[in-house]
Amino acid sequence: MNRKKYVYQLVNENNVVEYIGESFNPIARYKEHVHHKFRPKKGMGKFYGRTNLSLEVLAEFDNPKEAFDYQCELQKKYFGIDDRDKAIQNGMKGKEFGYLGAQGSRDYWNNKKRAGIINS
Repeated sequence: MNRKKYVYQLVNENNVVEYIGESFNPIARYKEHVHHKFRPKKGMGKFYGRTNLSLEVLAEFDNPKEAFDYQCELQKKYFGIDDRDKAIQNGMKGKEFGYLGAQGSRDYWNNKKRAGIINS
């Protein structure tokens, strides 16, 4: 059985995209983001305790590589950097475990930039 892979975004109450990710189970992944304490190597707790985020599934894929490619395309477009760039910066060959988004990107923290809005 081939499992579907989903690309999703987390959007705040101002309709600003704060995170773009991919998962086999986006609802469970959302719960990991907001209900688990921060564990960066597991990707949990990035938004721990936040109640102002909503989950929006953007696309589904039969091929996980296509899902990852689409996720990276959106990250690059709206955050200026994607998981592949982060992996290269960290000297890693595979997918990186430090998660991206408006709050996770270095530009956000250094320059207080807001992420672009995908669904305008």
